Parts: sequence; structure tokens; C-alpha cells
Amino acid sequence: MNNPNAYLDEIIKKIQITKERQKHIKNAVQSIYNNLKTVLPQCDNYRFGGGFKRYTSIKNYFDVDVYFIGKYPKQNLLSYFTKKLKKLEATYKPFRIARPPPYLHAIPAIFNKDVELDCLAAIDLGDGIYLIPEGSQIIKIKPSLDEKKLKELNRNTSGLGTKIIRLLKLWNALRKKPFKSYQLESLAFKIFKSKQLNKLDKCLITYFRNCITFLKNGNKIYDEIDNHQILKGLNRTKAISLMQQTINLIKNDKWTKVFPTI
Repeated sequence: MNNPNAYLDEIIKKIQITKERQKHIKNAVQSIYNNLKTVLPQCDNYRFGGGFKRYTSIKNYFDVDVYFIGKYPKQNLLSYFTKKLKKLEATYKPFRIARPPPYLHAIPAIFNKDVELDCLAAIDLGDGIYLIPEGSQIIKIKPSLDEKKLKELNRNTSGLGTKIIRLLKLWNALRKKPFKSYQLESLAFKIFKSKQLNKLDKCLITYFRNCITFLKNGNKIYDEIDNHQILKGLNRTKAISLMQQTINLIKNDKWTKVFPTI
């Protein structure tokens, strides 16, 4: 391929979410919030998180995190919130829970059959820090930290950081999602922290090569606020194999096999 970066840019144009779609999702979440308050009056606010908040979401892939903030009981928070969403599902027909438990952090849901989202209960501790469920426990998170890290990633890659994350999410989705989205992003923040690159193809090759080394060495990434392990649950053997396959395709200039034409 004469110009892989032009090809990658065309892929990005096809997968990025339009402003109209963003508005549609925001309106859907506002409707969910308005109705959730009838079964959960303690919910007094919400905020977007994850890729949707950072504009790294892509079309047709489940990647909208919504934190429904309120003064909830800390004990058994996930179970408590799940019961409230089941009540919402019973009384508000456009909303339904996408699959049965078990859940870890979020309850996946669908609105009007066309908006998929992850619903999370969140308790505001101030200073941008929230408590959210992790199974039967709770952990602290600070979403604004990842927003700050994305800005740093964009600086270190000549403004390509957001595009890199979108391409990695597409790569992940095409391979049945071996990674959670936040794991992909956390690895990118780690890998590009000390690198200066300005071409998409070079960025992707650097990412996959460094990820393989990182995972093979058994390295871990810990959350800066709560110290929980971000790569927990990742099948490293499978992830390494998929990344090595990708590198082999890139070496043979088979970018259309890495990212099939959409």
C-alpha cells in the first residue's frame, strides 16, 4: 500500500460519530435520567464518561458510559442500583437492560433499540472523585484524569491521539473485544508517555510492539486514585497472539486485513 496513513484516515472518517448522533445519544440519556428519578429519587445528576466523554467513541460499537450520580448506600451498591434499573425497565418501555448479570462495574442497557450504554451508579466524593461499584465492593475513580492523559497523548503524537484510540477500538471490536476499552486506552497512555511520533502507521506499530513486550513481561497498570489493577481479567496470551498476528500483517503491508474496508 503506497499510503497507509491516507487509508487509515479514511477508516477514521467512516467510524467517527457524527454530531447528530452525539446529540441523539445525549437526548436519550436525558430521557433515561428524567425517568430514572421516578424510581430512584436519590439520583440528582449524571455525567458521561469513557470514550463518549473524550470523543474517542466509534460508530456501531458499545462505548457510552453514563454515571448516574446520587447519595446511595455504599454497601452492595451494584445490587442496589441493578434493582432500581429493573424497576425502570418495568415502568419505562424504551429502556431495557441488555443482558442478565453478572456485572462488574456497569449494567449494560439499550434505549429505543438504537442507543447502547453502560449505566453506572456513582457517589460524588468531591474534587472530581467518585465511588462506583466493582462487584460487591466499591472503588474510587477520577474520570478527569483520563481526559488529561488523552490531551498528553495528543501532544506526544502530533494531535493523533484521539485517532489512535478510535482505530484501536475498531481493531479490538473486529477481534471480539479481547480488551476492555479502558485497558486499551490505559496501555496507550503508558506506551506513548515518553515517545514522540507523528504518523498513524508508526504509532500503531509502536503500540502493538510495546504492548506485546509489556504483557509478556507480566507488567501491570494500577489506577492512580484507587490503586486497583486496570488489566485485571485480560487474557494476556490471547491478546499477545492477536497483536502479533497484526504486526505480521503490517509487515506484509496488509493494512486492509488489519482494518477491512468499511
